[in-house]
Amino acid sequence: MNILFFIICLVVSYAIVVLSYKFLGKLGLFLVSALYLIIVNIFAIESVELAGYAIALGTLLYGTIFLVKDILIEKYGEKIALKSVITDSIVILIFTLLTSLFLCFIPVASPASDAITTVFALIPRIFLGSLVAYIISAFIKIKLYTKIKEKYKKLYLSSNISGLVAQLIDSVIFISIAFIGVFSFATILEILLATYIVKIIYTLFATPYLYWAVKTKKQPNDLPNIK
Repeated sequence: MNILFFIICLVVSYAIVVLSYKFLGKLGLFLVSALYLIIVNIFAIESVELAGYAIALGTLLYGTIFLVKDILIEKYGEKIALKSVITDSIVILIFTLLTSLFLCFIPVASPASDAITTVFALIPRIFLGSLVAYIISAFIKIKLYTKIKEKYKKLYLSSNISGLVAQLIDSVIFISIAFIGVFSFATILEILLATYIVKIIYTLFATPYLYWAVKTKKQPNDLPNIK
């Protein structure tokens, strides 16, 4: 059953990215990138089983964020793609700051408050690891994509090679920060392998959606002030 939901998640999350571009242009891509990054980090602490491996639920959405960068490069250029990374980082920092402040309040005892505390008490470490990994891997992704595009002029090569390299770097950095000292080395290696396999699938699956986005004409309501 989880495999079925995994496929549905792939199709729906990528379609949302392309449709966000079609109807909202740059604004839609900036919004969906930041929104997906928040969702990814919240669900990073929840695991599901896929093909016998435990996978962080947030991983199932992470590849879509790199698709956003690919579309931004193709439609608006490298500088806009890099600007979206900065925007995402600011959103994550604000989210982490506010959730940490909210946890300082003394809540009225209830199952809901206990559940919220349990989830969001883990957010700072998870978000820190994710943010560092994301900034480094996204920067490498964008730069590598641009260089491959300039040299080979092949959309699928630019997207897949840069994506696979960036996803590996992101996984190594994030898992090291988030889980060293929490799990054994063997468990960490298993998490890394399983996570990267899922990201490989996501990266390769993104290719037709990138072609779809490149051929898609945005609506005329795109905001010109995001430069």
